[in-house]
Amino acid sequence: MDGVEKVTREDRRLALVDVWGHKLGGIYADGKLLGGKWREWLKSLNEADCLVGNWNAHNQAWDPLNEDDTRGKDMEEWMVERGFEIGGNMTDQPGKG
Repeated sequence: MDGVEKVTREDRRLALVDVWGHKLGGIYADGKLLGGKWREWLKSLNEADCLVGNWNAHNQAWDPLNEDDTRGKDMEEWMVERGFEIGGNMTDQPGKG
């Protein structure tokens, strides 16, 4: 189907695909981005409608068995500002939590 999907952005941490006008992203956020660089990178994702992946950020909102870290706190704040919802947490996965 023409125009249904198109890669609109790709780098070592992100693949962003346009599917029927919705931007869906897959993330692998290594632990190298910290502080202002992490927050700046999160803001660069504002064009996405849905993001999934390994963020290497800990927050009890999605990982209730671990303590919040700075990246997780920053990410939660960014998610709230964007109106994103958390799709599940670690205790929802068999063998986890």
